[in-house]
Amino acid sequence: RLAAERAAALRRADDGAATLTWGAPAMVPVVDALRKVAGTDTTVFLQGESGVGKEVAARALHAWSKRSAAPFVAINCASLSETLLESELFGHEKGAFTGAVAARVGRVEAAAGGTFFLDEVGEVATALQARLLRLLQEKEFTRVGGTKTQRADVRWIAATNRDLRRAVREGKFREDLYHRLMVFPVKIPALRERREDIAPLADALLARVRGALGRPGLTLSPAARRSLAQRAWAGNVRELGNALERAAILTEGEVIESIPSSESLTRSLDLDASVPTLEQAELAVIRKALARNEGNRKRAAEQLGIGLRTLYDKLKRYKLE
Repeated sequence: RLAAERAAALRRADDGAATLTWGAPAMVPVVDALRKVAGTDTTVFLQGESGVGKEVAARALHAWSKRSAAPFVAINCASLSETLLESELFGHEKGAFTGAVAARVGRVEAAAGGTFFLDEVGEVATALQARLLRLLQEKEFTRVGGTKTQRADVRWIAATNRDLRRAVREGKFREDLYHRLMVFPVKIPALRERREDIAPLADALLARVRGALGRPGLTLSPAARRSLAQRAWAGNVRELGNALERAAILTEGEVIESIPSSESLTRSLDLDASVPTLEQAELAVIRKALARNEGNRKRAAEQLGIGLRTLYDKLKRYKLE
């Protein structure tokens, strides 16, 4: 069976929003496990380093499940304060807190019949973990400030890049919640452990970049492909996607010949090396193109190799209008 899977080389599960792309032997048992559990309502716990594609795997699970026609709702637990996270999850009643001028449906209600993805669940505050445990265990909740008990008809998928066992030992994560989440754990390997996936992932990610930049003819040169295959990709698939977007922005023609790192681009643009971000690099390149063309946006867009509408969107994003 493994030989057959290898011969196939590439498998994709596309739900219209995200694509699970793989071809490496290390991913065979992962995808096999995901397919087996997809048809159930079992809670799945996705483990792996930041950027390996845990949300993509969660979306693939949803696409393969009997709930695929219902909503897929995701929430990043690390991006919200404890109070905001509680309100986002459960909703609130009018007057529940200052600023609650009207009742609000939470995301759990919005996901009814579908799949709920709790990303970075290891960041949930200890005080909120008790409510989350009841939600997963009893499938019941009440809105913030409310008294009516409601049923949560959702399939749960959670993910983290933290060591939750260590968090439990340190008293930072409830042991009962840990075991409730660990019903069906699946670890997604880092990109360095599945280097055969770099090429197909690069093609899939470049297709998105083409659409985002309005440049359908963009391709990778053989030298660029070799460069991609040789990188360590500590940031995994996310870093790979950022590198391709960065290279596309800097490429004036249709063929991407090189893949500059964020560090080398930062040095070349004389940016502050302590905070090398893709947004800084893109902003600097746009400013340079506008200055070189004396503010003529059409010529700047042509020189950047992007559509005029794309340039206008970026000008608005960076408040350069």
